[in-house]
Amino acid sequence: MIAFTKNRMVLTVSGTIAVLIGLAALIWPSISARVFAFLVGAFFLTEAIVDFVSRGRGRLYTWSAVAQGIVGLVVALVLVLMPGAALRIVIMLIAVWLMIRGGLYMYVALQNRGQYGFPMFSAATGVISALIGLLFAFRPEAGIVAFSWLIGVYAILVGTFSLMWANRLKHTLPDA
Repeated sequence: MIAFTKNRMVLTVSGTIAVLIGLAALIWPSISARVFAFLVGAFFLTEAIVDFVSRGRGRLYTWSAVAQGIVGLVVALVLVLMPGAALRIVIMLIAVWLMIRGGLYMYVALQNRGQYGFPMFSAATGVISALIGLLFAFRPEAGIVAFSWLIGVYAILVGTFSLMWANRLKHTLPDA
């Protein structure tokens, strides 16, 4: 079950912060993406350190755990020290995925061309996926900007809904 807070102050503060983060992501998309990469890198670094430090405390510490910690450490260092390069790699992987997906959708459309409606939608989805994949492959910075904009729009929407919920609580539960 999902529980929603009835604390107007929490909703107002979190909603305002979310809207501000969303606006920052829309106004400065490349900086926002680099900050995001840095934060993910910091998380991976923390996980790797915890893996190495907690090895003697009842954990099964095998070569796979060591390998996991080392890979996490390498990924963390790349994300923290070279966030732009790391983001380009991620965008290139997404580009390859989109192009393969687009090709598969177009193949499915050709295989089902006798059916009414479905092949058209499948082909359209395939063409759009392939074109965006090609755009990301040849212009990875466009993918980074698009990713930041998506996160920004999401944050603004979530923040706005939190503020609307806080405002509604103000009118329905004056003591909350």
